[in-house]
Amino acid sequence: MELDNFSIAPSSITVAPGDKVSLTFTKVTGFHTFVIDALGINFSASQDEKLNFSAPSQPGRYPYYCDIGSHRSFGMEGVLIVE
Repeated sequence: MELDNFSIAPSSITVAPGDKVSLTFTKVTGFHTFVIDALGINFSASQDEKLNFSAPSQPGRYPYYCDIGSHRSFGMEGVLIVE
């Protein structure tokens, strides 16, 4: 996962219901968060740090974004797709 100035890559992640998800933040430029409201995740990301969580058991689309200032409105968002 890369958190750059006003971008998140990849912009989508596809997993199966209940999967264990492990994200490694390989690039973090500046101060950013990784938020998935539906899962109660609000993570302050640092370079080479990992975030582990379980995907929801319910299929659907779960937005993720950076909640610093107006970063989200400038394009720092994506979607976790559970199918």
